[in-house]
Amino acid sequence: MVYYTSLGALADGGVTTAKIADDAVTDAKLANSINSAIAANTAKNTNVSTNLSTSTTTTAVTIASSDGTNATIGEATGSAAGSNVCSTSR
Repeated sequence: MVYYTSLGALADGGVTTAKIADDAVTDAKLANSINSAIAANTAKNTNVSTNLSTSTTTTAVTIASSDGTNATIGEATGSAAGSNVCSTSR
């Protein structure tokens, strides 16, 4: 059954997902928000190298990342895992 309006276009509910062929919908028929999300995802950098460096104090090791996400590992204790930081001065 096909539903037509007075303008010849299909009425709401006239086409179900099962009736649409694979890859038959173009970006012109997608919501702008979907097109924006696709464009934002496509623009992502992938396989970006990250440079790591470390700095050490007597109580922690800091791992610095070139992408800005740094981590600090505190010294190990009797109840918590951590780094075994040793002072080199004697």
